[in-house]
Amino acid sequence: MLTIEGLISVLGLCLTCHNKISNFQKSIFTIPSTTCYSNELTVVVYNINFGHNQELLNACRLLKEYAQYVAQVRTFARNFPFAEAVEHAVGYCIKNEILSDFLTKNRAEVIAMSIFEYDEEKHMKSEREEWREIGRTEGREEGRIEGRTEGLQIGLDNLSLLLNSLMNAGKSEEVRHALSDRAYREQLYREYFSKCK
Repeated sequence: MLTIEGLISVLGLCLTCHNKISNFQKSIFTIPSTTCYSNELTVVVYNINFGHNQELLNACRLLKEYAQYVAQVRTFARNFPFAEAVEHAVGYCIKNEILSDFLTKNRAEVIAMSIFEYDEEKHMKSEREEWREIGRTEGREEGRIEGRTEGLQIGLDNLSLLLNSLMNAGKSEEVRHALSDRAYREQLYREYFSKCK
């Protein structure tokens, strides 16, 4: 449920915490003075779900409160439909002074956005299922094509064996008849291949 847009909004609110976060980052990262710079980028991802990276969350009250809001939505979602869970979480957070000013001013937008983000996750799951089904269908079709191709090859090999056998036996009239009459050809197959078993 935590999206880039949501995180950016919270981080925008955290400008007042910038010095604390900068100090937090400096305590984690040190760049040696002999570092050679290249076109390579290393991205460090922090889990800001409530209960993780407590030092970072403590460095910015609003970021911590955002993590608490997300945790409340998840908690309420266990017992309520998602839209209701979001409403309960917003009410709980306002009552408990968690992002209360922001949530009070932007309640409708926060609820709508949280529900939209949820629907997007549901949509992505649905998309994955749809693509899986498309893959299965394409796989079945490829299997059918391969099966037809293999069956055609076996049929041609059998026809060749039958015709060669008839030609070697001097039965050229039966060859012509087999080529023009499917029922006669199938009869010859049964006769010829039953002898081969």
